[in-house]
Amino acid sequence: LEEPPAGVFFLITARSAAGVMATIRSRCSALQLSAPAPEICAAELRRQGAAPADAALLAEVWQGRIGCALACLTGERRALFDAAFSVCRCIAAADAYGLMKLFVPYEKERESLQTLLADTVQILRGSLAGVGACPVTAAAAVPAIRAVLDAAARLRGNGNARLVLTGLCLQLGE
Repeated sequence: LEEPPAGVFFLITARSAAGVMATIRSRCSALQLSAPAPEICAAELRRQGAAPADAALLAEVWQGRIGCALACLTGERRALFDAAFSVCRCIAAADAYGLMKLFVPYEKERESLQTLLADTVQILRGSLAGVGACPVTAAAAVPAIRAVLDAAARLRGNGNARLVLTGLCLQLGE
């Protein structure tokens, strides 16, 4: 990094500048990129073969982040995204039992469970941004986001999945 050969550039990506060591940051030029508008993302998703309604939904929920939206078009990743929408519907209905039923298949699949929880948070954040697809009100989304993020952190800390999920379901089903 200190003296690269002529014509060589390093592209370092991070979610924030704080994620890069200060000694590295001091030798770099910062370039902040933002996601394209959801309309541009939806157009790309349609170009990739997504149905128009699907493209619009994914572009809105992922706030224009094309890679995230594309990943959710098919396969297991799509199943997790759809499950996250079901979780949000249960949160909106205060249905603790429905939440428990949704989470049971993921108790032993920690990676899938973390993805499901992350997708749930992303959909709930859409409610705060005014995305009409989220069935949870903005007022209910804030405590739900906190609860889901806390549960995800406990799971990363090797918490007992069944206990963490039961507590989450009871908290969200109030």
